[in-house]
Amino acid sequence: MDISQHKNTLVRVIVNKSHFGNRLVEIKSDGHTLFTGENGDGKSTTLSLYGAFYGAEPSKLVDRDAGKLPFAKFYLPQSKSFIAYEYLKKGQPKVAFIYKNGSSGIAYRFADISAEDLLSQENISALDNDYESTRDWLSQHIKKQVDVSQPITTTQDYRFVIQNNRPQLGKRRNSNGQLLTIAQRYSLCDPEHSMLHIDVLVSTMMRNNNMLDNFRHMITDAFIAPQVSLSKSPYSKADIDHLDALKAIRELEKHKKTFDNALMLSQRMDDLYSEAAIILNQMLAKRDSEIQRRAGILEQLDKAQKQLREFKEKVEVRRLELNESLNDINKNLQSIDRDLTSIHRTRDRFETKENIQKVITEREQSEVIRTQHKQAVEHLKMLSEGFDSEEKQLESELQKINNQHLKMAIDISEKIDWHKEELRKYQDGTKAIVKQAESQHFKNIGDINKKYRDLSGKATSNLADAKVNVVCAGNITQENKNELESYQQKINSIREDIDEEHQNLSVANDKVISLTKVHKDLLNDIDTAVKTKARYQEKINKIQEILNPASNTFAAFLNNEVADWKSTLGKTINPALLSNTKLSPQWGDNCEYNQHLIYGIQLDLSSINSELFREEEQLIDDLQTLEAKIASTTKIEKDHERRAKEVYNELIGFKQMVLMKSDVIKKHNENVKQFQFQLDTNKQIFEEEARKRSMAAKKFMNECELTVSSISTEHDDNIANVTNTHNNTILQIESDATLKESEIEAVIDGLKESVKNNKKVTNQRIYQLKGAHADKLKSYGIDSEVISKAREIVSNLEYRIDCIEKSHDIISEYNTWLIKDWSRVDILTRQEKDFNDHQKEVVRLIESHVKKKAEDEKLYKSKTTRLSQESHCCNTNADELEKAATRLKDIILQKYVTEEIVPELVSVEVTIDQSRGLVKQISSNRDAIIKSVDKVTEVLSELGTTNDISQFWEEVKRKRKQELEQDSPERAFGSDLKIALLPSLDQLINIVIPEKQSIILEAIRSVSMKYSNFYLTLEDMNKKIRNVSNLLGRSVGTSNPFPAIEDVQLGVVSKIEKFESWNSLGTFNHEWEKWAEATTATVPSDAFINNFESAYRSLSLLKLSTSLSSLVDLEIHMTENGTERTIRNDSDLAGVSSEGISKLAVIVVFCGMVRYLCPDPQTVIHWPVDELGKISLSNTRLLFNMMSEKGITLITAEPNYRRETLKYYVNKLHIDRRYGIMTYVDVRKNQESSRLFSVVNTHKEKEA
Repeated sequence: MDISQHKNTLVRVIVNKSHFGNRLVEIKSDGHTLFTGENGDGKSTTLSLYGAFYGAEPSKLVDRDAGKLPFAKFYLPQSKSFIAYEYLKKGQPKVAFIYKNGSSGIAYRFADISAEDLLSQENISALDNDYESTRDWLSQHIKKQVDVSQPITTTQDYRFVIQNNRPQLGKRRNSNGQLLTIAQRYSLCDPEHSMLHIDVLVSTMMRNNNMLDNFRHMITDAFIAPQVSLSKSPYSKADIDHLDALKAIRELEKHKKTFDNALMLSQRMDDLYSEAAIILNQMLAKRDSEIQRRAGILEQLDKAQKQLREFKEKVEVRRLELNESLNDINKNLQSIDRDLTSIHRTRDRFETKENIQKVITEREQSEVIRTQHKQAVEHLKMLSEGFDSEEKQLESELQKINNQHLKMAIDISEKIDWHKEELRKYQDGTKAIVKQAESQHFKNIGDINKKYRDLSGKATSNLADAKVNVVCAGNITQENKNELESYQQKINSIREDIDEEHQNLSVANDKVISLTKVHKDLLNDIDTAVKTKARYQEKINKIQEILNPASNTFAAFLNNEVADWKSTLGKTINPALLSNTKLSPQWGDNCEYNQHLIYGIQLDLSSINSELFREEEQLIDDLQTLEAKIASTTKIEKDHERRAKEVYNELIGFKQMVLMKSDVIKKHNENVKQFQFQLDTNKQIFEEEARKRSMAAKKFMNECELTVSSISTEHDDNIANVTNTHNNTILQIESDATLKESEIEAVIDGLKESVKNNKKVTNQRIYQLKGAHADKLKSYGIDSEVISKAREIVSNLEYRIDCIEKSHDIISEYNTWLIKDWSRVDILTRQEKDFNDHQKEVVRLIESHVKKKAEDEKLYKSKTTRLSQESHCCNTNADELEKAATRLKDIILQKYVTEEIVPELVSVEVTIDQSRGLVKQISSNRDAIIKSVDKVTEVLSELGTTNDISQFWEEVKRKRKQELEQDSPERAFGSDLKIALLPSLDQLINIVIPEKQSIILEAIRSVSMKYSNFYLTLEDMNKKIRNVSNLLGRSVGTSNPFPAIEDVQLGVVSKIEKFESWNSLGTFNHEWEKWAEATTATVPSDAFINNFESAYRSLSLLKLSTSLSSLVDLEIHMTENGTERTIRNDSDLAGVSSEGISKLAVIVVFCGMVRYLCPDPQTVIHWPVDELGKISLSNTRLLFNMMSEKGITLITAEPNYRRETLKYYVNKLHIDRRYGIMTYVDVRKNQESSRLFSVVNTHKEKEA
């Protein structure tokens, strides 16, 4: 970019001893500039310097969240540090300085010199060697060479100067001169232009984060804030009190018919109470009659019940006799049955078990059996000859073998017995040891328990005493109670005096109210009379003006100039013309025709309408009539004034009485407060003392509980330890015993196994001997089986003979049983039959007796039941009458109850029905009255207790309650109290509330007006935001060369209508406008009240920020490749399209805004942009062309630049924190610099 074409532009930035260390660094900025470098070398830090040139707040240029120092300490760490901006204004070089001012402040100055001359070697050497600070260097050294402005100590003043903000410059003054003069000389743009808010726009473009959000803030501050004043929300917690009062009035007005109906019903209650009293007396008389009748019936019932008891006793005696006879029979039958059962059981034993018949048969054949036995023995002897010797030898061998086995078995058995005895002794010893251990264990447990009982008993006793002490210590002492009661008695006494004074005050207040109303009516009458007199006087004045015209009127001219004009000209003149001063009357020229001449008088009739003439005589009559009316009205007025004065004097007297009573009540209340304070104080002291005693007692109790717990824990631990020791000892003993017993049992098992083995060997030897013996007999011709059979026959016969010998006893027993028992069977059977027949007869008699008893008992019970029913009927009638009478007593007043004797009624049902009807009617009326009173109480409860209406109602309730307590304390609560409040309800609805209504309505009107004004302010803000949006849409040029981006439009949208309170405020404002047109006495509608409450609730929730920017949304509409897009915030910007297109769209909008904020075409604006992003090469070319056309110089930082884009940059600079800033140069065109810059073109050069 050729800067010769522009007169106002930044050329370069110079920093000295700044963030590049102790260096003087030049940053060329006379065209599009590119910064490259590694991350963290200071590219973004350098870009921030451009915002400071246009007046950006230094605090916003340093990211404190990233851990950086404040601006002054970061960019100006030394007193000789400075930032210098060389710029051209109309082609003339100027320098703007930023330097350190004090320890943490900064200051600004301007100088009419180029940076090259200003920063010569001589000047820089003077700064380094001769001056302590840049401030001194500028004011003492540079100022001698060129013009240097006065120091500007605030960023705001510098911003006003560099942007040529003339409205603000006229208001601001500097201690050394006027800022306006400095701005005319040093502002960047021409004096006839300004570039407000350009600092915000430049700083916004530099940062990618929150770019659109900062842009929205800038638009708000630049275009909306000057037109709009954001008022504070009118919300106040007290508003709801007025609304509650209004609701109460509205609700009471809705239920006025109900209240009027309750008052009408109260007049009907007297007749109902009188009628109820008569019915009550009738029911009580009938109740007494039923009670007497019931007494007679009860006497008959007692007699019948006595007869029934006697009958039952006789029947019971006969039943017992029959049962006793039946029991005897049953006993005899049971005895016979036992005997027969025993006989038959014995017979079964003889026949089955003993087989008695076989035994008798064997005994009868005993001789035959003995003969057979003798023959069998002889036959056996014959067979055994020659066999006995062999048999004996076999038996001898067998006996020898058996003896050997027996001896060995005996020896082993003795050893087994010895081992068993040893085992028994060992087990006995083990049992003795275990018993001794258990005895010792029980002894130890006993000792531990004894010790525990001693310690626990003492600790438990201490704990019980401590618990008693806790209960006693927590109570206030009797002496303290007496003291508190004395204070309470004093308070009660004073309150009684207050109640009495309140009654007197109420009377005086009632009188004041009535007199105030009379006085007000008289004043109204006086006011009416005064207004009437004023109207009459006004008419008189008009008539007198007609009769006595002023000197400059037409009538005065006629009186002075025209003789007898009333009989000539006056007949054609409207009397109103005579007092008109605009006619300009004069004599005209009669020779010429003039349409404005009347009888030769020329008038200016352009403003006069024609009107009929009124006779002067009629005016005089009207004047006299009006004067008479004034005199009469004056007399009435004086009478009213006199009466008003008398009433006022009387009113003053009662008001003084009210004040006196109020003072007395106030003093009493002060005394009550004093005594109450003393009572509360002493009570707190006593309670605190009791609390401390209780805490000490509880502490001691806790210590006792801890002691008991520790003793119990120690006891449990000791028991557990002793038990564990005992169990371990027993376990060890039993383990040793088990091992020893196992050893002994193993020896015994081994011995037993030896016996079994020897027995097995012995049996084998016997078997072998018997086999050899059988073989030997067979060799002799002897059959051993024949001999065995013969022996078996002998053995069987010997057994039968033995049984026969033994059967003598059983046969003898059998014969004895036959004679003694079996012979009784027939006799016992006959006896059993006789007893069974007798049993049936007794059972028949019992059944007959039971049946007769049931029939007779039924007769007696029917009689007693009838009498009981009659008694119950009397009881029911008496109870129903008593209940009905109680219901009547509960609802009628005591004064209506009489003891008048009335005739007894015939029908109880009719009486009860009548009483129920009366109770229902009275209850219905009472419910309606109670409902009315409850409704008033319900509505007034919403008002609280601080307003006059609620205080009146509470005072009335207190008085009525006191009156009822004097007559009947139990009626001082509940429904009776509400019935007694009915007259006060009439007074409240018809007198008190109308007097308070105007005050409440006026308060509501005041609050409503605040709400309405707030809504109108927001509505006006909406309109202005829309106007700003339209202005931006029309004025900010968004034409661009990019083919993918079309129809870019910038706008702002109000967020006010999105508030929840917006609709409620609008609806309320509509209702307010309707109510505002009504009279001041009109109560607003329910719709108004509901909308008022809705508006109040919404305002209570409204979080209205004081920042206007929070009420505005930014909208950028564009068409990308035929698709409409909308960007509202930075999130939309990131996601609406590709990064390059999104960035270009924002740049288009910002370019348009730059030229709108800075309309001076001769001023070039420098844009610092931290990374352009992914913009295509074709769009990059179009971008730089557009920047040049719009007078914008692009300053960008790219860590990874594209070589293809370098041609678009005039300055290509590389930032290295070690060396400063280095310029990319063509080595073939390198030129040395004579300037004192630390790095530029001196240390390193890189090829472009």
